[in-house]
Amino acid sequence: MVSSIAQMSFRYLIRLVVAGLAIAGAAEARPALPPEGLDRLAHYQVLTFADPGGGGINRGKAIGLFDATPDEVFRVASEYERYPEFAPRVIASRVVERQSESRAFVILTTDLPWPVSNAWVYAQFEHDRLGPDVYRIRFWQIHGSMKRYAGSIFIEPWAKWKGGGTSAVTYELLAEPDSSAPKRLINSRVQDAVAKYIHALRQRINQLRQAGRIHPQLPPEPTLASPLAGPRQPKTVADVANAHPSK
Repeated sequence: MVSSIAQMSFRYLIRLVVAGLAIAGAAEARPALPPEGLDRLAHYQVLTFADPGGGGINRGKAIGLFDATPDEVFRVASEYERYPEFAPRVIASRVVERQSESRAFVILTTDLPWPVSNAWVYAQFEHDRLGPDVYRIRFWQIHGSMKRYAGSIFIEPWAKWKGGGTSAVTYELLAEPDSSAPKRLINSRVQDAVAKYIHALRQRINQLRQAGRIHPQLPPEPTLASPLAGPRQPKTVADVANAHPSK
């Protein structure tokens, strides 16, 4: 009898873990859209959503179409040093260390609206290729002035035609400042921020394409810096932690 109960408990635990993994995976991908949403997306509207992020703070999500291949979108979205040139509210960005081809540690400084003002995060960025044309970039705060800061960029093919393609980009952000601002105000600002990022990234890619600076394939060697990247100055995690101690 005890053995049967233990087996049932174990199977129940496994189901909970699998369900949790499914929910986590869904949070980093494009949600299912009704026909009306698909039509709006096809007309290049940016769609926004909100999922509970815990503690009354929502996880903002925005989806938009890009006239670029997933590879092209990924190359621009992963140029973290260039974020101040197009990402809203980012005034400084520096890659201080790269541990592998797919992992980078970045210091971001932002000029957020009242009542937060300037904020900084030392974040870990990781990317993986989930399929031939599907990319995912994930990031989260290690040190910084925010209570919570994490998100993802999910890039997938949408349609193809001769000489080009369209991608769908889903940007997700959970950002909770260390302030006493009303949670509804924080949620509203985050919802606005995710939509603006999609618009800004799309405009950035269009500008780079017009300037002939978008390349059709990834660099052949991961050690080579992309033509879009600035100089990188390695620095250890300990140095960053000592220079910017967490609250």
